[in-house]
Amino acid sequence: MKRMNKYKILPFKALAAALPVIFSLAGCVSELGSEVPAPELITLQVEEGGSIICKSGDSFENTSFEIELPNSEIIPVSISRSVPTRAAVVDTLLNPLQELWLWAKLTDDGSDYISGHDLDPEGKYWATGHYWPKDRSLSFLACSSSASELGFSPDIAMSAGGELSCSFDYTVAKGSGEYDGRDAEVQADILLGMTFKRNAEGKEVPVKLHHALSAVRFVVGSMPYGITLKSIGFSNLYSKATCTVNGELAALNFDWSAHSEKVSYSQSFNQPMNMDDNIGGSQHTFVLIPQEFSTDDAQLEIGFTIKGRPYVLKKSLNSILSGSKLDPDHIYTFRIGIPDEIDIKVDDDVASNVKSNIRITNTGFGPGYIRMALVGNWVNSHGIIIAPWLPEDGEFEGWNPAWEQRSDGFYYYKNVALGGETVPAPFDKYTLTTKDHDGQTLYLSVMTQIIHASCYNIWPNRPSEWKWPISTP
Repeated sequence: MKRMNKYKILPFKALAAALPVIFSLAGCVSELGSEVPAPELITLQVEEGGSIICKSGDSFENTSFEIELPNSEIIPVSISRSVPTRAAVVDTLLNPLQELWLWAKLTDDGSDYISGHDLDPEGKYWATGHYWPKDRSLSFLACSSSASELGFSPDIAMSAGGELSCSFDYTVAKGSGEYDGRDAEVQADILLGMTFKRNAEGKEVPVKLHHALSAVRFVVGSMPYGITLKSIGFSNLYSKATCTVNGELAALNFDWSAHSEKVSYSQSFNQPMNMDDNIGGSQHTFVLIPQEFSTDDAQLEIGFTIKGRPYVLKKSLNSILSGSKLDPDHIYTFRIGIPDEIDIKVDDDVASNVKSNIRITNTGFGPGYIRMALVGNWVNSHGIIIAPWLPEDGEFEGWNPAWEQRSDGFYYYKNVALGGETVPAPFDKYTLTTKDHDGQTLYLSVMTQIIHASCYNIWPNRPSEWKWPISTP
């Protein structure tokens, strides 16, 4: 008889928070070395806004779903709301803007006044080298990227009222060569902002930059010992689309359409999973085309190992994301959590009168301590127990010193068993030698029990080697 519990729970905690990074462009001068702005020279002053815009509380959903592992076991998974993150892919503190591209059109006739001028910062100022046109107003488009190049060319139009709109085609990058399998590292964040009908009389020209794409990052929730993240990826996501931009300041609107070319993105890791870690940092944040998911084709895939045992978890983004879509100007934070649960499984081989190859495995995710007892009975042809089994009914070979018999009759494994670990067998084999039970059958079971390592002291006959907390390589 062998005993095994089959329930393990692996919760995901996901959050979608909108984090527009807000900047302003002010009319001032740096070329003249003066603290007093010259009103006729256009100079940009880029500052980080202090507000954080998050989705309202009722926009989050507490849902649950299941993930099927390669061995066909079903694991329940849950999504719950978490605390919004302050991090953004590009901001002036953690990842400051390096370049800014500027366009401006005259509002009275729509002609170009500044066309794709690549600006470099001078301290907190961005000097344009352009002067205000006399008695005329301008509408501005500013763009930036976390990459060294902007990566797109906006097609700019102006309405009769002097309001700009723009559109551009964009393709999210995939890694190649030394960056093969490191797609998140080569994906650029792009930002745009517009403001309309400004002139030299205004002291400041405010432009708020917004993220045109969707960012997805991962942090670690509650994790047992011994888990190593191997990869995070997405399959069947659109890689190309056309973006149309309307509005100004905080009311900027991104409309993504004409989606095409589904691809897979992945980012490889070899990272231990420690609670609250930002997995890979901001350079490993995926930056993706905003898109909707009406089917289950688009998948989130997470690969990790527990004591060398591989898992690949897959789930459709349609079932995970609130609204079944990735919105522009949002950063989505997925908190990956695996509970410290333990479980146990035992297998062995029996051939004729020999029991061998005993395999005792912690099938949970958390660390545990294990004890074992041998229990057997002699049974006649009618299934009636005739006599208990005695160790002297046979011979043991190869007792493992990692197992220690205590006064309660149990054999205790002296080391901790991490999640997924198969511990060394207590003995190599047991061979029946008795002549006293001819015509009878021996039912000899390896009975095992496991407790979480933090509960080590509930068994009074435990080995002295048991302790908590534990340390692992």
